[in-house]
Amino acid sequence: MRILIRLVIAAAALEALVYFNLLDIKMLLDLAGHPQTLALALGLLLISFGFGAVRWHLLLNGLGVRLPFSSTLNILLIGQFFSTFLPGAYGGDLVRTHMVLQQERTGLSRILLSILIDRLLGLVGLISLGMLAVFLMPPELRGNLVILGPALTLTILVGLVVASVLGEPMARLFERVPKIGLRLASFSREVSRGLRSYAARWWIPVVCWLLSIALFTLVVSALVVVANNLNLGSLSHVLYALSGVIALLANAIPLTPGGIGIGEAAFSQAAHMLEIVRSDAPYATIFLAYRALTVAASLSGVLAYLLHRAEVDECCKATLE
Repeated sequence: MRILIRLVIAAAALEALVYFNLLDIKMLLDLAGHPQTLALALGLLLISFGFGAVRWHLLLNGLGVRLPFSSTLNILLIGQFFSTFLPGAYGGDLVRTHMVLQQERTGLSRILLSILIDRLLGLVGLISLGMLAVFLMPPELRGNLVILGPALTLTILVGLVVASVLGEPMARLFERVPKIGLRLASFSREVSRGLRSYAARWWIPVVCWLLSIALFTLVVSALVVVANNLNLGSLSHVLYALSGVIALLANAIPLTPGGIGIGEAAFSQAAHMLEIVRSDAPYATIFLAYRALTVAASLSGVLAYLLHRAEVDECCKATLE
């Protein structure tokens, strides 16, 4: 039922964008006549998957989860594929968790923590890229955007520090809870130990943060390539990039499957707000084109899926149950 509601919201959002002339489907179809642009943007997105695999591999190793890099890459590609095509917000993460468990037989808490930190460092990297774009903007357009990025980053860091410090006290509280208390206590201690392990090997999160910036630079560059080809409005590359960062942040809100309609609306709103010369350009078309390319790039996980079909099917069965 929740999936159906999210699909309805996505369809309504896209319909509203078309109705208010913020999304031009014909222009989107015309983009198919520019294979060089599509190939360049698609290539940038595929390379970004490689950066993501290196980041997660380092985070797994930092917690003592030893997988060959080829396995990490295969699992990440399969996870990316199912994040795109499996109903639900985090289906790909559940598939990743099950597959690592099958190969490594290590603690569930450590795998979940690696995926959580992977996502958080991705978010911090995206915010950092947005902060750089803000400082490259004309001063009259910056406004409160200058303090928003650092405030969000500080909130995440404080949350992680608090979690590492309060892990043991929370575990003692959980132990008093009947039935599930011992499991919660074990999970709390495992998370606390994992965060302290990252703190002791501080270079791992730092390198992963830099990888996140590089990853999203590639992603946003793919979006800018599409924007340049569609030739809408009068935004500079930097302003397109900042609009892309804002849209990617909004796209992560689990209101619709994959953020469909939400990312497009956010990109359109941000682009129109950043215009110096006002226009009625259908900016949402740019983000929808980028989304279509992301779906195409996610198909790279099909080969990895075919190589590991039996274990992935088992993962999906457990996920959907």
